[in-house]
Amino acid sequence: MSQSTLRKQKSWPVSWAILWTVGKVEFICQSNPGKNTARPSALGKVRFLRTQTSELLSGLNEAFSENYILNQLDDDLIRPWSKAEEAPKSNSEHTQELKDTLAEVRKSIEELYKRLDQGHPASTGDEFSAISRKAAESAGALAPPSAGSHPLVHTWQNSRNEWQRLVASYAYRRCLNSRFILHASGETLCEIKASVSPSCLVPNEVIACYRVNQKMVAHLTANEFLADEVDDVDEYEEYEDGEAIEAMLSF
Repeated sequence: MSQSTLRKQKSWPVSWAILWTVGKVEFICQSNPGKNTARPSALGKVRFLRTQTSELLSGLNEAFSENYILNQLDDDLIRPWSKAEEAPKSNSEHTQELKDTLAEVRKSIEELYKRLDQGHPASTGDEFSAISRKAAESAGALAPPSAGSHPLVHTWQNSRNEWQRLVASYAYRRCLNSRFILHASGETLCEIKASVSPSCLVPNEVIACYRVNQKMVAHLTANEFLADEVDDVDEYEEYEDGEAIEAMLSF
């Protein structure tokens, strides 16, 4: 497999890459029709597929190694903290106030992270201890600065959401791959990522599947939905967009 082909495949979804490999078998079988070349047997196709698939997966593993993915910081999630760190370089009148605020965030997260390590060492198992949970809750409850005139400090004082984004961004940067950030700032990190991701329209057919008929729920709760009522057409007519739901289930 050429390097240019492998580079192209790195940008493909895995399913497309596998389909490309399978299609290559048929291409080879149908090439050079003018020559007296015997078509490969089914066993030959399987062997060829196995070789090509192994080579393809090796290339994908090399391009997207597990260690690289686990240790790769998400640019969107560290952006709130990175922007705050860049702000003091503008030589603002109140730069020291901003530096002090960022230093306090670093100190607080460091202390809470150490408390988590003491309460839940990595070698003790999967249980998230009460001490670790309390440390995570404390990180999520860190208060914004009470005083300061820097524009960013003023923003954090008046916007709890922006302050939580700053704390979550640093916690993610400092404690990557730790459950600490999931318990302390997981929801905020999701909000940060969602805010920079393109919107996705939900088809009406999908929305229809989430609708719940209250009358039917009452029947089920009261155990009044009897087996002999299953064939009752009126019961099925109570569902909103029932045809859409059946269409979704038919895929």
